[in-house]
Amino acid sequence: METETATTNEAIEADAPTTDEPATEEVPKPKPKLHRGFAAMNKEAHRELARSGGVAAHALGLAHSFTSEEGRAAGKKGGATTSANREHMAAIGRMGGIAKGQRARDRVSTPNATATRTKKNTEKATEQNTEKATEQNTEDRTS
Repeated sequence: METETATTNEAIEADAPTTDEPATEEVPKPKPKLHRGFAAMNKEAHRELARSGGVAAHALGLAHSFTSEEGRAAGKKGGATTSANREHMAAIGRMGGIAKGQRARDRVSTPNATATRTKKNTEKATEQNTEKATEQNTEDRTS
């Protein structure tokens, strides 16, 4: 019995790495991603290829240029589709209201309030400050 335990322990110790030799597992490095198609081309080659496709489409009569009326009709159709979705429109309005309220709160809490004043209010504030300074100078002279 004792010999079986000894041989089992020896086998475990033989399989275990020693502390002198660190365990190094070879992890394969990821391969760099190879670009294909348009991603492999430089910008000029991509641009030239796209241009030639556009020229060919116009030559074959497959390309289409919108007139003002066609563009207006397409915009109207898209706007009608979008506005038909009431939840979407409510979300857009909510975001606009939140943004407007935030801008108003930012204006009130600005540390330099003169930055948000109109020209008229700025001139009025300057006049009031000048009057206060003049009154203080007059009091200082009389004292």
